[in-house]
Amino acid sequence: MNLSYWVGNQGYEVIRYDTAHGYVHLHSFWISPEIQRWRSYEDRPLTEAFRAAYQDVKENWERYIELFKREVFHDGDKDKN
Repeated sequence: MNLSYWVGNQGYEVIRYDTAHGYVHLHSFWISPEIQRWRSYEDRPLTEAFRAAYQDVKENWERYIELFKREVFHDGDKDKN
């Protein structure tokens, strides 16, 4: 599951939940492309883990976008051009 931010024709990955390492985990791309294990769901059944991940994105997508813009674009104003 991805949350992306688009500026014109350029898309940026903001966060991604995936199972590439055998369990659901989070990548926050304004921090690092590496796994943030503090948000891993490795002890949960896959369905439950993705349900929790979906709820996280649903509740926090605006905050994730703002954090991404602040870190990547430094002032968060690139999309205003």
